[in-house]
Amino acid sequence: MTESTAIKLGRITVLAALFLLLAGCGPRAAPRDQTAGEQGIMKIGRAYVSFAASAKDGLGPATTDELKKWLTADEKRLTDLGLTRADVDGMFISPRDGQPYEIQPKRQPNPFLTGGGAPPGRPGKAAPKTPGYGQAGILVYEKTGEGGKRFVFMSGSRMQEVDEAEFGRLLRGD
Repeated sequence: MTESTAIKLGRITVLAALFLLLAGCGPRAAPRDQTAGEQGIMKIGRAYVSFAASAKDGLGPATTDELKKWLTADEKRLTDLGLTRADVDGMFISPRDGQPYEIQPKRQPNPFLTGGGAPPGRPGKAAPKTPGYGQAGILVYEKTGEGGKRFVFMSGSRMQEVDEAEFGRLLRGD
């Protein structure tokens, strides 16, 4: 191989590598900002998950009042969730339908835990045999939503907008 052929081959290799590198850097869709409705249910959902993480039984609150009381009992807790005391009352009302968010009482926000094993970090201690364990599904939801659809916050910290048929299916655990 001559020197000029080696140089050409080297240039082609560099250009091919550069092309492959740049091909993966094409235009991407800009992330869209969350709507007020999405932000609202995410706040309540994160609070629900935090409550469960701090609870001895690992389950969420029984009522929205219990969740409010727990949130406002500790300023650091509010700060950790990116909230202020002034946010708390308003955050329990959906901006889309103007009604209070509903919660599923005493649910396990981690869909991978079941009633037969030990909760994480608690070796040798069996998880309570309660309805909340092992049931993936809705934790927080809008009472009526908007346009026939509701926002729901589900175990696994997922938020989605669902129609009435899907809402009923998820609520039943089908």
